[in-house]
Amino acid sequence: MKRLSIIIPVYNAREWVAETLESLVTQTYDDVEIICVDDGSRDDSISIIRQYQEKYENIRLIEQKNAGVCAARNAGIEAASGEYIAFIDADDLAEKEMYERMIAQLEEEKSDIIFCEFVRFFSDGHKQYAVETSFPKLLENPQDIELFLQSTKSRTDGETLYTQDIHGACWRSIYKKEIIDAHHVRFHTDLRFAEDQIFVLEYLEHCQKLSYTDKPYMWYRGWTKEEGYRGFYSNHLVLVGYQQEIVRRNRFYSKKKKRQLIGYLKCSACFMIVVDEFRYAENPGEHMQEYMKNKDFRRLLTPYSFVQKYKARPEPKRIALFFLLKFRCWRLIQRFLPPRHWN
Repeated sequence: MKRLSIIIPVYNAREWVAETLESLVTQTYDDVEIICVDDGSRDDSISIIRQYQEKYENIRLIEQKNAGVCAARNAGIEAASGEYIAFIDADDLAEKEMYERMIAQLEEEKSDIIFCEFVRFFSDGHKQYAVETSFPKLLENPQDIELFLQSTKSRTDGETLYTQDIHGACWRSIYKKEIIDAHHVRFHTDLRFAEDQIFVLEYLEHCQKLSYTDKPYMWYRGWTKEEGYRGFYSNHLVLVGYQQEIVRRNRFYSKKKKRQLIGYLKCSACFMIVVDEFRYAENPGEHMQEYMKNKDFRRLLTPYSFVQKYKARPEPKRIALFFLLKFRCWRLIQRFLPPRHWN
């Protein structure tokens, strides 16, 4: 049995998985098992993993039919034998001292979870170092999760991106398996993205103490994620449902604060759907007419929700979009949100 289980969901990752595995097998922390969960890859990802298995006995391979990244990570959790669990995507990289340093800090501070910062890097060589300035606030109270849910203004200084909101990626943390198992914290398979935000927030519900390091130990590869139309509609209706449940269960916020956060989340979900439709989908007006028949969608965009989202930072463009949506002015919105085309 190893102390740390690192779970990698793999799907058609032949271009990057070797580099990812290399960043793990060269770690200074060696009490680790690496669990690769192949989610029905149609390329030779499995062959590459097996080549590494021949060299390193701590690499395990699980094969499953394609069921999505959530199901793959859940399979890894079920198979994990470590005291601690970490995640990494099959196209990202870990600094070689990442797990040694983070586990040492986690144990020294007797915390339930530790977060690190990360670097977003691109094919043209550009790098962006994330610095989330609000972590001290979260460390004071693990239930003060507002900045996981909100989008705040950011500023760039050279290659450094300063933000207040906190990125809810699952791969920037180390978790205790006993907490995951005791409370059955898992990834929800009905989410196609932002699934890790929900996993992290549901885990935090059971944490008494957090740790954080501003070291950018994880390198997040920025150009392999497909851009363009991803059908935000169904995912965001499900996502905002999970977010609302988490806010309602929160033990720190007042009833008023919970109403405000839920209003913000509903308005955000509506705008994410609308912007995605008009920028990337074919025939967005037709889509929107269908969406407007759905009362759950109509409930996302109410004057109360809109005010909760923008009262602190009103934006004229968003105000205009709000009224155009209320009056179903699809052609005007198409001018407001011109389509984008991705190669």
